[in-house]
Amino acid sequence: MPAFTKSVVSIGCFCRCHGDPVCDGQLDVVDVVQTISTAFRGSVVPRDQDCTRPRTDVDDSGITNATDVILMIRAVFGGESPVTLFQDPCN
Repeated sequence: MPAFTKSVVSIGCFCRCHGDPVCDGQLDVVDVVQTISTAFRGSVVPRDQDCTRPRTDVDDSGITNATDVILMIRAVFGGESPVTLFQDPCN
């Protein structure tokens, strides 16, 4: 008779739209405005279902603040790569 072992299956972190608050696949001025609105006006940005951080928390500090705004501006207007600027919330 086969033996069954109890195990835990965990679903990994998946942040499809991290750093793209509008989640349209483009990083642009609309994403900057949304990040500013979240940081300074308390606007709510959706989270991806399996992600631990909001889409605007690009420095992975747990909140959206001025640092996230600066990083977003550097990526959109400064031509810097979001890959090197934004922290991966899944690591």
